[in-house]
Amino acid sequence: MYAEGFAGAGICKQGEPGSPVIAYEVFADALHRFPKRMRVILMEEDARRVKELQRQMELVRSRQADDITKRIAVDVHHGDFHPALLQELRGIGALGKPLFVLLDSFGGPDIPFSLLQELGRYPSTEVMVTFEPSFLTRFAEKHDGHRQLGDEAFGSPEWQGVFQQSPSGKSHRIRPRCDGSCTTSSPKHPTGEPSRSSSDTPSWRPSTGPPK
Repeated sequence: MYAEGFAGAGICKQGEPGSPVIAYEVFADALHRFPKRMRVILMEEDARRVKELQRQMELVRSRQADDITKRIAVDVHHGDFHPALLQELRGIGALGKPLFVLLDSFGGPDIPFSLLQELGRYPSTEVMVTFEPSFLTRFAEKHDGHRQLGDEAFGSPEWQGVFQQSPSGKSHRIRPRCDGSCTTSSPKHPTGEPSRSSSDTPSWRPSTGPPK
């Protein structure tokens, strides 16, 4: 199973395919070789993007044979990713089964560490998180709300030591480092097929606290 918390419109500003479309095409390619089924859960909070996402997913499905489309179920949901995504995954019994969750936020630290801990309880779940650390280094020092978001994202206020760093040291300070709860191997599709993503991007399995 594959899930996205910030699915977007399914198409980028310059017309390039968005991550939901790319993921569907990768899964479709894998299912030509493996007799399996897939389920794709896409969560998006903006109603206009949801409408376009539905259109883009219909287009990508129309380019596949019926045998493939019957084996890839696509669910597009309108709502904030948290807690709606976790509730949806619980409701369909996805937790504890092979699951890859992409949380590619729109810039700031939108993803609470508590969510990563909950997903990380399940050995068969992999999570990829992205956000722009520069948002925190530029705006959070003098803004209580942004600092609180940073605390929630990293699981503690320890990251705030970045404000005492030199400009050249800030990116090193705020970049998560892997311990035993983090793997840098290429994430695998829920089909068992290795993904096409780069192997140098960590897939973070949180344990009991933030990376050290």
